[in-house]
Amino acid sequence: MKPHHYLAIVVRLFAIVLTIMIIRSAILYYPSLISIENESVGFTFYEYLLASIFPLFVALILWFFPIMVSKKILKPELDQSIEPISPHSFFSVIIISIGVYYLFYSISDAIYWLSVFFVFSHGVDFSMWSSQDSSANVIATIAEFIMSMILIIRGKTIAFYLMKFTK
Repeated sequence: MKPHHYLAIVVRLFAIVLTIMIIRSAILYYPSLISIENESVGFTFYEYLLASIFPLFVALILWFFPIMVSKKILKPELDQSIEPISPHSFFSVIIISIGVYYLFYSISDAIYWLSVFFVFSHGVDFSMWSSQDSSANVIATIAEFIMSMILIIRGKTIAFYLMKFTK
């Protein structure tokens, strides 16, 4: 298999995840659409339809044409036959991928906590957010960021020691 075949698999998986997120958001916004009490939200039926139909259209394109999409993403010089790599290099890639995965979530959490601190620092009562749980969540976010950076930066070294440990 060539790299565009692997990318086509990832594109189809992304289409599945996108469809699930569309369904979840459509279910969440539907009650506010039919509720008379939430007219201040200003969310009309057409906006609801556009927010649901357009991503669904994109998901359908990704599902039915993954090879075409993956060939558009990959340059021809990158679409060469895949050569096998050593177990150490493969293990390094897995460790770095885990680090990137957790880096994404730590950045998302950091953005959330920074926005919470920003909003509540402008005159709103901050006492409900300054509990021990919130402090623990902020510390966990910082620890998650540090650990993910260690996994990304020192992935090869960690893989070397783990491979040495398993022999």
